[in-house]
Amino acid sequence: MIKKLFKPNIILFTIISFIIVEIGMRVFSIDNNCVLDVICTIALTFLINYLYKNIELIKNKTSLITSSIYSFLISMVLMLQSKIVFSGNVYGGKPDENYFLDFAFIDFIKVLAGFAVVFVLVLNLLIVVKKYEEKLTISDKESVRISNVKFFFICFALIAIPFTLYLLTYAPGAVLGDSTYQIGQALGKTTLNNHHPVVHTYFLGFFMRLGENFDNYNVGVLLHSIFQIVLISLGLAYFLLWLKKKNVRLIYLLLVYFYFVANTVFAAYSIIMWKDPLFCLAIFLISLIMFDAIKSNGVELKKPSTIAWYIVYAFIIIFFRNNGIYIVIASTLALLIMYNKKVPWFAGITIVFIALSIIIPKAIYDKNKITTPYKELLGIPLQQIAGTINYSGDINEEEKEYLESITSFDNWKSLYKPMCVDVLKNSNNFKISVIENDKAKFFGTWFSLLPKNLSRYIKSYLLGTYGFWSIETKNSYGFVDTYIINNRYGIERTDYIKNLLGFSLEDVWYSKVDYLGSGTLFWIMMLSIILLINKKASKYIVIYIPAIACFATIMLATPVAFSLRYVFMFAYMLPLFIICPFMDLKQNKIKEKKKK
Repeated sequence: MIKKLFKPNIILFTIISFIIVEIGMRVFSIDNNCVLDVICTIALTFLINYLYKNIELIKNKTSLITSSIYSFLISMVLMLQSKIVFSGNVYGGKPDENYFLDFAFIDFIKVLAGFAVVFVLVLNLLIVVKKYEEKLTISDKESVRISNVKFFFICFALIAIPFTLYLLTYAPGAVLGDSTYQIGQALGKTTLNNHHPVVHTYFLGFFMRLGENFDNYNVGVLLHSIFQIVLISLGLAYFLLWLKKKNVRLIYLLLVYFYFVANTVFAAYSIIMWKDPLFCLAIFLISLIMFDAIKSNGVELKKPSTIAWYIVYAFIIIFFRNNGIYIVIASTLALLIMYNKKVPWFAGITIVFIALSIIIPKAIYDKNKITTPYKELLGIPLQQIAGTINYSGDINEEEKEYLESITSFDNWKSLYKPMCVDVLKNSNNFKISVIENDKAKFFGTWFSLLPKNLSRYIKSYLLGTYGFWSIETKNSYGFVDTYIINNRYGIERTDYIKNLLGFSLEDVWYSKVDYLGSGTLFWIMMLSIILLINKKASKYIVIYIPAIACFATIMLATPVAFSLRYVFMFAYMLPLFIICPFMDLKQNKIKEKKKK
């Protein structure tokens, strides 16, 4: 026993682990003690030893290259986020409160230490996938003995009930600033524009008009919350049924179910009057269609029902958020590249639908003079220019003259908030018309400043997108809200549970809503992609294209550094990220009936 415990390789691995842990603790300034040192050293030693014993399972170039790339990226992220000083104030945080520290030699050590740990973790995960991928599913004979219809409606009820209890605690639902802005437009009290998509605004307006019929807007908000709960519960129940059809074991189905109901973030999103919950749900569900299309080698896309549901989800994605058209184009293009000749009906219908989704709204908006505020597209460039001005970057007289025609340099500096561009672009002193009248001039100036101020541009970008790429950095801004903003519609909170029973579920269950950060979810998705590549199932990366396209558009135009709501499809899809690499991903051999 003693000989086994003190094998030469174990001693060597322990020494290596101790060195890595000590370096990591110190360069990342982690408050540690001897107990934490011992725990981390033992854990890392175990992982290195496990990797040593099973190295044959992943002894190939693909595993080493993909794991190296991912580990390097994560170590860079860990290093970069250690350089950012964040006060916790997103909207009002000034440049002396939220800023980027200068680089030093120790940052190189951080990257090395981070790489070593993450590389060992990723390789171990590859081994686990290799060893246990067959354990996730069962044979058809062992599957849950209940019809798909019954299973679906049982899941729907078991999700809808706790969500409804949440609604009864926070009735009639969460109504925020964006909500009242859209309500005002829908009811004709303010000028209609496409800042928030017109279709979604009218969608909210439908429920508010119902409230008017009862002479109580609270009824309208409540009906919206109920409708949204039903749709989200149906979507999540379908996912559980989808997993059941893939013969995923009952224990994992239960874990997925509890994932959706135990943490109240999903219940909270089901009653928020935002466009994001249904928009992100549609991205999730369209990804499942893409999975089935790949699994069936394109045959699934020949079914009229599949095409119909694809169009339904695509409609919600396009008309519930302004970046949706790019997501649908990217997703459809990926499928057409793979299966174009095999699925002529799918190709024709989706192309026509996308074309009409661009042409018809534009014609209607132009006729009715409905505009889309151009400043919503300028978040990143404005932050980079403002950051350059604030930190006395290299700007010539011609560039300075143009930028001052938009707003004075004093305003560029005083209104610059490194993690939120809204203060600057929404200022009364900010002349957006100057940019709109000559877009080429603005982007020409932005581009001419880039090479001279590259470092400041990069730092401004990293600060302005901080929450979307960093690991477990969170903020309440755009995270999840359950309040009702002060409004002129008489909408107010009522806790029906407390009124009926004398106590509130808020005190015993719903007291705190928490969840993973946006950046954490993104990197979990990227890890899932690495696992799929190593499983030689690269085709299935396509199912993440809708989520990746959404994330990419956010990273190009986000007005704020934190907002889980913008990428909430990651939260819906987290079980898919984890389960997918363990599934049987061999393509089904579906024999199509030949026409006589």
